[in-house]
Amino acid sequence: MRSRYLRTGLCIALLGIFACVELAHADALADAARAIVEANKDAVVTIKLVIENRYSMEGSGSDSEESISEITGTVIDPSGLTVVSLFTTDPTSASRNMMGMDLEEMGFKIETEIKRADILSADGNEIPAEVVLRDKDLDLAFLRPKQKPEKPFAALGLAQAGTAGQLDPIVAISRLGRVANRAHGALLDRIEAVVEKPRTFYVPAGGGMNQSSLGAPVFTLEGDIVGILLLRTIRASSSGMMGMMGMMGAGGGSDNAVMIVLPAADVLEAAAQAPEHAPAQPQEQPEQTEPADEAAPAEGSVPEG
Repeated sequence: MRSRYLRTGLCIALLGIFACVELAHADALADAARAIVEANKDAVVTIKLVIENRYSMEGSGSDSEESISEITGTVIDPSGLTVVSLFTTDPTSASRNMMGMDLEEMGFKIETEIKRADILSADGNEIPAEVVLRDKDLDLAFLRPKQKPEKPFAALGLAQAGTAGQLDPIVAISRLGRVANRAHGALLDRIEAVVEKPRTFYVPAGGGMNQSSLGAPVFTLEGDIVGILLLRTIRASSSGMMGMMGMMGAGGGSDNAVMIVLPAADVLEAAAQAPEHAPAQPQEQPEQTEPADEAAPAEGSVPEG
């Protein structure tokens, strides 16, 4: 009887030791994550967008609506060049792809235009910006301030990047919404998978990550940047309601949409193509009418001779 009590007591003591070790490990992870957030948070900003969506249906006229949204952006150059997820600037584009339907063939057209974009500085100023480059394949969009900033932006250097392996812990830094006073948010997660083809990207396990996390920088626990959190989509194999259900599941991953970490090197390569200003919109040229050939006989006339 006494030996059974001793064994029970020993088991309880061992469980207590394991629990203490686990708590100490969790505290160490949290301490490392807090240090990363403190060192890099100034480069993670809120982008305020005024977006106009225009809808038209063949035979039924058109309509439009304007909305204001706030998204997370990561400043990658002291000039203010900022990277965001393209999906957060135009959700309808990826949604149409995920639904597996060609709406224009059905006579329904959606157009999205960013009427205004501002980078919100730490002191609350709204710095007018413009989208200078979009990459639909990688879900990237880059913004620049319209005017040269008076002082350099706090920026993350993407050239010195790290890598992550399956099940490695990672830290993502985002900006919360206006309801939370745009405070910096931090998430501890792990890499669920490393995909190597057709290009390398990382799939986070997704614990706590959602659409508001898109555009956030992701770091190793050593403080090296891994990449930017984006949305990868493919065209749905089914259309209609099944495609819509796949779209609704995109936040945590689905058959045709999943959150990924695009490596910093790929983001840097795309950023190198970003111009100083947004490309000018092509203007419609008036129709050119060629003068009639005076020597040519009028239609239906009979040539002399």
